[in-house]
Amino acid sequence: MTGENDLNEAAPPSVTLKLTDTDDRDIIRNLWPLYQHEVSAFHGEPPNAYGLFGADDNVRTLAQHLDSLDPWWREPQDLFPYLIRVDGRPAGFHLIATPARVGVAEELDFVCLEFFVLHCYRGTGAAAEAAKQGFELHAGEWEVVTWPGHGRAIRFWQKVISEYSGAPCPGQPMDHPFGSRHGFRFNNSLKANGARQQTVSGHERSFEKVPKVRRGESITVQRFDDNHPGWFFGTTVEGTSGFFPRLWFHFTSDAKTAEALRDYTATELTVAPGSTVEVMEEVAGWVFCRDQNGENNNGEEGWLPRRVFFA
Repeated sequence: MTGENDLNEAAPPSVTLKLTDTDDRDIIRNLWPLYQHEVSAFHGEPPNAYGLFGADDNVRTLAQHLDSLDPWWREPQDLFPYLIRVDGRPAGFHLIATPARVGVAEELDFVCLEFFVLHCYRGTGAAAEAAKQGFELHAGEWEVVTWPGHGRAIRFWQKVISEYSGAPCPGQPMDHPFGSRHGFRFNNSLKANGARQQTVSGHERSFEKVPKVRRGESITVQRFDDNHPGWFFGTTVEGTSGFFPRLWFHFTSDAKTAEALRDYTATELTVAPGSTVEVMEEVAGWVFCRDQNGENNNGEEGWLPRRVFFA
């Protein structure tokens, strides 16, 4: 929930986000105590009896404290723990959650729950770039909050969100479930920022045989793919494999099986350049649409990558 004093206009270095899993979660765990110490300057809470920030006196060791982060890698439908790298080195984290998981307003789609960049990368443009990359990976109604006394973070988020959204976003004081906060809200979905009817540059579907599942059906999780944050690769009971949106599935505790929360088809649309489509839903860089120019007067429905939509 803290921003960074990253107000420099210089071009940012090479910044990447990586959606972490159990193989690389220790990098975020290693950075966590640094973040907890930093934000203590704004919430005013001293360390517990064992020298740990952000923990009560029942937590005696750092290992115990870090175990509290484990849900980030057990609940892939609601929690998105991104590692920030600058020029290939660990530089911070961008932890994104759905509102249902963290108890905030239901009309939201995503919450920037924790955001941190190491001091050595501040003032380089890295934090701003990392924040914008996280926003771009998840389309919908967003909320970012920070402490009212954290003037640097307030100015950072005002600048970053205004640049990203293309509209002034000063934020405002909020009586928030987390306590007194200065909050920002914006919507980066196609439907919110343009007409429901959109023109696209054209796309050809990648596969003819695609998985389809009905609500309540289970699929086997094969992998979470770094190249497709917000999606996972799985196989249906019929043996058809493909990508599935994480938000539309409930995962078992070991994340090896996922149950569909709604009907889903992985069908992509093939559309000619200049075609008009009706935007229906948007998930992690892909848009579910109805083709208004197809042979079927009712329009074929399927997915298109967001990059084919004209700005």
